[in-house]
Amino acid sequence: MKNILIGLIFVFFNLPLKVTEWFGWDLELGTMDMEIDILPAFVGYGLIAAGLISMRGKTKNFTYAQWIAVSCVPIELVRWSCASLGLKLEDFGRGLQIIVFVVTIAMLFFFIKGLSDITAEKKANIGQNALRRSWYVMVVVDLVVFFFAQAMMMDGMLLAPSLLGYLDIIVRVIFLLFFWRMTKKYYNYSK
Repeated sequence: MKNILIGLIFVFFNLPLKVTEWFGWDLELGTMDMEIDILPAFVGYGLIAAGLISMRGKTKNFTYAQWIAVSCVPIELVRWSCASLGLKLEDFGRGLQIIVFVVTIAMLFFFIKGLSDITAEKKANIGQNALRRSWYVMVVVDLVVFFFAQAMMMDGMLLAPSLLGYLDIIVRVIFLLFFWRMTKKYYNYSK
């Protein structure tokens, strides 16, 4: 479960590092702007898949979530590599972003469903209902932010950090806090 939590942090948050700004390197790369995400999502999906391996036999939903996480690794590796090299994917990149967004929602759905399956057999409550509700809120806020950002890009406006962006970060942090709390209860429950 710890791998899954750390993996979710990598998937949920981007920490871009502009090489030329931070290190003062004078790279003659023409128009390319090198920016490296120091929390790459492909590492996060790999950690999630590794964490789900130990839970795979408990319910088929964990197996589904694991395969989804494994399928996201190469997609995110391509996105990260292109972004690190300064390559702009434009419409292709947005398409990948939508695919990864939908697949990540499905992965979390199967994971939470798997937890519900396990705890329903034993009639235990480890906080899976609160985690599911925070997942619903996170999905709705992510969708609103995503469509708002798409509308702003279509109008040719730059999307500055907005209240919706901050709300998205807050909701993701709350989801991770519920996940962390549920993880502690799960460990106590499984002993």
